[in-house]
Amino acid sequence: MIELSLITPLEKSVFRDVAAVEAQGSRGRFAMLPRHIDMTEALGVSILAWRAGGKMKFAGLDEGVIVKAGSRVSVSSRRVIMGESLSDLKARVKKEFFTDVEEEKKLKSVLSAMEAGLSRLFAELRHG
Repeated sequence: MIELSLITPLEKSVFRDVAAVEAQGSRGRFAMLPRHIDMTEALGVSILAWRAGGKMKFAGLDEGVIVKAGSRVSVSSRRVIMGESLSDLKARVKKEFFTDVEEEKKLKSVLSAMEAGLSRLFAELRHG
């Protein structure tokens, strides 16, 4: 069995007797079973799923990293939302995490435009 740890900057939750863990990595969705090889994978905004005691459990992740070492799987994320219902959790993740991703993209776009403007200004001042 797997021992699953969900770690945020503010707390750590541990789930024991986990039969399988499913996650969404940069190369697609994958599952981890107790005897799989050790690995590390970056995670995007997604939903982590695991089976413990015959029940599926779910957590929304605001990006992060998953590490499997032996029988332990550790997931580190900026924010985690626990949920019982997959459909409700999908809606919450979309609302809370994807909105932030879009805001971050807009901010990066504005900053890039500012940097380009400053570069042009410095070039003009240099050539005078």
